[in-house]
Amino acid sequence: MCWNSQSSLTFFILGNMINTIILTLSIINHKYNMIAFCLGWYFVITMQLLEYFIWSHKNNESYSFLAYIFNILQILVIYQSFISISNLYNVHWINKLIASIILLYYIFNCFYWTKNNKYNINIKSKHLIYPWWNNKKGLLYLFCLISLFLLLARPIEWSFIILSLILSLFFLSYIYYRPYVASMWCFFVVLLPIIAYFIY
Repeated sequence: MCWNSQSSLTFFILGNMINTIILTLSIINHKYNMIAFCLGWYFVITMQLLEYFIWSHKNNESYSFLAYIFNILQILVIYQSFISISNLYNVHWINKLIASIILLYYIFNCFYWTKNNKYNINIKSKHLIYPWWNNKKGLLYLFCLISLFLLLARPIEWSFIILSLILSLFFLSYIYYRPYVASMWCFFVVLLPIIAYFIY
């Protein structure tokens, strides 16, 4: 979440550059958990580009709908990123099954909302107002995010540290702008791969 089109585009470019550097270092140093994290993080960073278009083309429902799709599918991408390397860390099949059930429940809820609501994003006090990102959806997102990290992300120590960091950044963003439970300021999006790489 950024405050205008220029900041959104700047952090999109900067975020991709930094994430690519961290991904390259992770490949060189065989940090498979970070490889999965970085690949999934590209999807998160792309939200900044969509926000650039939304800021630049106000009241455009096509960009709003695309942002909605990217937003809700972040959980799916995170799931796919960690499930793809789960065998390297001997993640138990029961963990994978529970994670899959949670994912299906999340997607069902999101697409049920899709059938009954509009997507048009409005602007208020230099903030983008996401109609789908109310407290109920935000809490569901957080529940799925926490579950996927604890069930699939390994080593478990790394999972706890990164999850705690992400939740802390969500909390800091929420303190500043309360309508969104699970929205992260764009400069945090840029910094997180760096911290995640060096923290464990």
